[in-house]
This record gives sequence, structure tokens and C-alpha cells, in this order.
Amino acid sequence: MTKAAGSCALIAALFVCGCQRKADVPHKTTSSASSAAGSSECKTCHPAFYKKWATSHHGLAMQPYTAAFAKAALSPQTEGIKVQNAVYRAFLEQGAGYMEERTSAGTKRLQIAHVMGGKNTYYLLTPLERGRLQVLPLAYDVNTKRWYDMAASGVRMHAEGPMDRPVSWMDPGYTFNTSCYSCHVSQLQVNYNLASDTYNTTWREPGISCEVCHGDAGEHVALYKRDLQAKHTDMKIIRTTQMSTAQRNELCAPCHAKTSPISPTYQVKQRFFDHYDLVTLESADFYPDGRDLGENYTYTSWLMSPCARSGKIDCVYCHTSSGRYRFATENQNGACSGCHPAHAANPEAHTHHKPGAPGGRCIDCHMPKTRFANMNRSDHSMLPPTPALTARYKSPNACNLCHKDKPASWADAKVRQWRTRDFQKPVLERAALVDAARQSRWETLPAIIAYLDNPSGDAVTQASLIRLLRACPDPRRTPALIAALKHPNPLIRAAAASSIAGAVTSELRDALAAATSDEFRIVRIRAAGSLAGVPLEALPAAAQQSVQKAVEELIASYQARPDDFLSHTNLGNFYMDRGQLDKAIPAFEVAVRLRPDSVGSLVNASIAYSRAGRTADAESALERALKESPANAPANFNRGLLFAEQGKTAEAEKALRIALKSDPQLAPAAYNLGILLLARKDRSGLEFCGKAAKAQPWNEKYVYSYAFYLDQAGQSAAALRTIEPFCATSSASLDAQMLLAALYAKNGRKKDATQLYTSIATLNLRPDQRAYVRNQLRALQQ
Repeated sequence: MTKAAGSCALIAALFVCGCQRKADVPHKTTSSASSAAGSSECKTCHPAFYKKWATSHHGLAMQPYTAAFAKAALSPQTEGIKVQNAVYRAFLEQGAGYMEERTSAGTKRLQIAHVMGGKNTYYLLTPLERGRLQVLPLAYDVNTKRWYDMAASGVRMHAEGPMDRPVSWMDPGYTFNTSCYSCHVSQLQVNYNLASDTYNTTWREPGISCEVCHGDAGEHVALYKRDLQAKHTDMKIIRTTQMSTAQRNELCAPCHAKTSPISPTYQVKQRFFDHYDLVTLESADFYPDGRDLGENYTYTSWLMSPCARSGKIDCVYCHTSSGRYRFATENQNGACSGCHPAHAANPEAHTHHKPGAPGGRCIDCHMPKTRFANMNRSDHSMLPPTPALTARYKSPNACNLCHKDKPASWADAKVRQWRTRDFQKPVLERAALVDAARQSRWETLPAIIAYLDNPSGDAVTQASLIRLLRACPDPRRTPALIAALKHPNPLIRAAAASSIAGAVTSELRDALAAATSDEFRIVRIRAAGSLAGVPLEALPAAAQQSVQKAVEELIASYQARPDDFLSHTNLGNFYMDRGQLDKAIPAFEVAVRLRPDSVGSLVNASIAYSRAGRTADAESALERALKESPANAPANFNRGLLFAEQGKTAEAEKALRIALKSDPQLAPAAYNLGILLLARKDRSGLEFCGKAAKAQPWNEKYVYSYAFYLDQAGQSAAALRTIEPFCATSSASLDAQMLLAALYAKNGRKKDATQLYTSIATLNLRPDQRAYVRNQLRALQQ
């Protein structure tokens, strides 16, 4: 009674192209205009601080464009610059402030209304329809005094793939209201209307005002206006000197971290992980060792540094509250002398470079500058130079950033000569795990699990590995994820809660249910998201209230950014996991309305339509997705399933083959293609079933099907080699055990067959199954 593998439903392996986390720019909402006093009120009592702030990059993070500004800060552009299908040139002379766009259709003037930045680059903003402020296609490099293609500068240096081609300057990612606002102006009100997709955005002050970091000053100003000389125990203002080290770090984090907002507002002294999720090394914007490849805004790498991990050092230790580096000109190793006095007192013995020469300061080697999007960035991981990682992953190292004429092997030999301790080894080892997990090379799973269990392991790397394990179907990951739910670090707990998606065992469900009462919001909502497909009544009664509350928090987090299409996509994913298609479909439709070219949103919408029986709408969504990205693997895979369900086998085969060509590791596509071919007696289907089983050797459906069809093809020895290891290491089903026992018998291993059938006979079997086992045992005895 060996069950035919063909009975596995072809449509069962739906692939959801989930948009789980947006690599977003920071979002920070501070005081309301009504309770804020305005920075000008600070000038009377704090003139020296006000002067430093007003001329700082914080104070000038954004400013109105004026002819005076242009004359002082910008050079004339003498020649146009081609950006995709147009030529652009900035006109600044005689008070003009516009950028000319020339295309085959004609010429257009784009007004320059505001200026952002200034430390490395000036970005220029123009007003567009529906209240949008858009970053113009040309930006100005402050250091080289030249104009350049803004979007093209954001292409990552060594990464590959479609994400690394310049996008249009009209992309929502360059819309100020959507992406830039919260770290360039103060007391902002976005005022977005979803129904009309319009903004009426306002702010009290351009730049980062005093009250962004000190909170509303209205009461403070009124208090001291009544009596300037009075001594008050409560000064009605937030003072950084009274904050903890963690609070001072988290004060800067919202604008200096790559985040996903999970609440609509953030106030000073509130906890970071109650309002944000943090992007870590699962993102291709990082090299596997954690150094910056794309734009990452510092905080992730800072959390990896020994300075941050010590719990003693915060941002204002090295930087003033206006953002200036305290040790830029005098006592240049002073930032490090507190913890490393010997190295700071005699730097040459440590650096092997002359004091005052390049490489002679601590930060030259531990905080080397790299450049991305025409901006210089200091590495805040504080890692020493690791040229071995440059050789393996092209990650930058301080030695070769100076000695550009030398190979990484030369630098590697130097640092190994200077240091007997192999300080590169632990960084290499953890980077190798991240690199393997990014590529779904799960043969490294035991090493990954061991690193997660290492109490001295880097928390950011551990969180990154846990997030990457979401794509790993190997059940051996489960105990490690459950243990991570109890880790002291909320970033790790949240990563674990997110990676236990689609919890199927009572142990997993109970662990996630307990996590919905975590003290940090980020953990609670990630646990609620992973429990989306679990009915509330299936959870422990004591946890049901906390689960329901966490679900409400999760839905609110998706609504924190109503103008972000990914928020609506994620909301649709959540409702679809809960089987609430009446809510999932409208959410996907809003996402597609906001971003018509979002392939992931279109694919997920097609799945929701298909489950709702709206086949025509599912087909239409997939057609739109494939028009945007013809080779997209999830879109072609789902189209193949849809064709197969309709009996269009030729079209299904073609779509599944395209999906596999785009993503050779897409096991569900290989499996479904194999079953499709074998159903029409095409023996090449065996190869694809084998690919699926090899890609996911812990997936019983794939392993069983491959073994079954090998046996049907007369290859019983190969079938036995396929299914025996699975049954030895996994909780095999009755069907798998039956097939294994039959293969034992076919291959002459009668003793093993007898033992297995005898064991099966002790199970709770149907009468026909019991009769079949009895007959097999009788045949073996004869």
C-alpha cells in the first residue's frame, strides 16, 4: 500500500513573495507645533550653543533655496548632464533657481524650492503635483564643487542584480514627504490623504531644531521668562546629561539608522525598539562582515562595535549635540584614550605609522572612510583592518583604502606580521556564516546554530542570521529559534519571532504566544505576525488576550506609514495568512495603486485573488507583474500553478521553467514541474523532483515523491538511498515508512523490512492498512 506521489496537489506550493521589512530611511516625529517654543527662543539664554547649532549640519539639514545661498555655496553648471532619457542643467544666475529638463518632447523648468544636506552633498527639492516635494535629478558635490547624477550615485559598488541599476529621480524613494522629511525638518506634520494620495505637509522649522533632542520647550521657556535667576528642580526640559548611555544612543538612532517605523510617532527618551525595527546584515547594503556597501546610516554598525557593546560609550562622547566631532583638530586620539590609554599615548607602537601621518590616528584604521552616493562615511563598527575579508568579499579595509596600489594579500601579510593573534579569524568566521545564509547554503546550519548559542557572539550578526533562517525549511533550526525568543536582546527576540513564520507545532505556537507579552513592541508585533495563520482558540487561554492586543499593535504598525506601499502589502500578507481575503485584497489593491510597478505586491495580490476564486483578476495581476519583470521567479511560478490548475499544461511547463531558470534554488517550482512532466510519462520529470529533494532534503513531500518515482522507474536501489536517510533523521509519516519498508523488501533487506513492518503494525491503522501490513509480513516470512 505505497501511496502514489502524484496525489500531491500541484497547486499546494503557493509561493508568497513576502515584503516583510522595508529598508527604509529614518522616521522621527518630535514635538507638536503647539507645544514647541522654536529654536529662536533658546538664543537668549544660550547664545554660544545657539551659534554653534545654527551653523551646524543639524541646524542646516534643510533650508530654503535663495539666490544668496546659491552664490555662496554652489558653482554654476556650464553643461547639461544626461540622466536616462533627458538632459538636466541647473540655472542659478541672476537670482534664477530652477533646473531645466530637455527631452525629445520639449523643455521644462523645475523650480528649486529647498536645499537639503551640505556636509558632503546638497540635494535640491522641487514642488510637484499632489503636494509632493521631489529630490531633483542633479545634486551638488560640496567637496569637488561639481554637479552629478543623483540617482546614479546610489548604485552599490560590488553588488549584482536589478536593484543596482539607477532608478528614476521621480521614484517615491526620492519623495521628500515619504522618505527624507523626518530628519531634515522639525515639528513636522505629514498630513497625507490616502484616498486622494495627496500631501499637505507642514513644518515649523527647517533643519533639526533644539527641541528635536530636548523635547518641547514651551513650558521651559515660560518658566524662565517668569524668573530667569530662579533655581528649579524641574526645568521642564529634557537634558542629555540626565540620560542613560542607552538613551543617548537611542536619541540619535532614529535619524542615523536604517529602520522600519512601527509606530506613527517617536518622542525623546522613548525606547528605540518600541518604535522601530532595525535593518541588519540580511540586507545587501552590508558586506557579510557588516561594513557598509550601500547607505546604512551608522547605527547598525555602531551596535557591532566594542564601544557600544561595553555599555559605557554613547554618541555624545565623541560628538557634540550639534553633530560636530569633538576631536577633529586637537587631542585627535582623545576619543579612545579613556579605554585605551597606552595606545593613545604611544600610537606609533600600535599603528606602525608616524603620528600626524595618514594611518597615525586611531580612527584612520578603526573608522576608515568609504564613499557612497557621493557621501563620505566613517565605519562605526570599530573593527581593525581585515584585508582577508577584502580578498574574499571585497569588503573595504583601511590599509588598502590608503595603499590603493597594493593588493589585499599584501595588507593581509602586513597585519599578520604585526599581530601574532589572528584577530581576523572571528570576523571571517561570522561573515562566512552570513554569506552562506544569504545564499541559502544550509549545509552550514549546524555552524549557524552554534554561533547563535555563543554568549559572546555579536548580537547584530546573530539577529541577521536568525532573520536569514526564515528562508530555511530545515526543522533543526526550530530549537535555536525558540531559545532566541528568550534572549536578553530585543532585536534578537524580534528576529526569532519573525522567523518562526507559519508556526505548525504546539511548542512553536506556545512560544510565540508567550512572546506577545514581551516588554518591547517590536517583539510583540513580530510574534503576532508569525501567529497570523493560527486561530485564536488554538492558543493557550492565558495568552489569548495578549495575542489579540499584539495583533492590534501589528495592524497599527502597518498603518504608521499610510503613504508607503510596502505597509499595505505587509498588511495584505497578514490578512491573507489569517484567511481574511476580504481584507487582504483591498490592502494589496491599495499597495498596487500607490506603486503600480511593485512586482511583489502584484504577485501577492494574484495569490489572494486565486484563493478567492477570482481567476481572471489573478491572471491580470500576474500579467502586470511579468510586464514589469518578465523573468521574475515568483511571478512565473505562480503563473505556472495557475495554468496547471486550469489544465493548460504546456503553458504551465513554460512558466515553471522560466521560474527555475531565474531561481534554480526554487524547490517548489522544481517539484511542481517534475510532477507535471511525470504525469504525462515524461521521465525527465525525475530530474526536477530530484532537484527539489536535494534543495530541501528535510521536506518529506519532495523526498517521498522523488523516491516513489525512482521506484516506479525501476530504480529501487536509488529510491532506497533517497528515503532511508530521511526516515532515519526525521519524524517520517506512515506513507514514508510504508515506502521504506517496501524498498527494503525489494532490495533484499528482508530483516529490515520485517522490523519496520512489525513497528508499523503497532500504530493506529485503518483495517485496509493493517491487512496490507499483515500480508507483507506473511510474504516476507515465506
